[in-house]
Amino acid sequence: MEYPVHTRQQVLDNPALTAFVLDTLVHNLSWLYGSEMDNPDNRDAWVHHNLQAPDPFWRLVVATRDSIPVGFLIFTVKNRTLYINDIQILPA
Repeated sequence: MEYPVHTRQQVLDNPALTAFVLDTLVHNLSWLYGSEMDNPDNRDAWVHHNLQAPDPFWRLVVATRDSIPVGFLIFTVKNRTLYINDIQILPA
């Protein structure tokens, strides 16, 4: 497996990667909140809050198997403290 690290701008610049992250979040969270959470407003709000907000320490680590993304981890480091913002794994 490989674990490439991406900045906010790299995720914004890669529509396929942005779609993978959003699709994975929606799929996993729909088990808790229902399918109505998958709408353009929610997706735009996530992009605005996570990708367009100025945070130079935000990073996305994508787990890939055979060049296919299977999950991701979002983290930030501030004041020498590691914050795990999100961990999402695709169902097997």
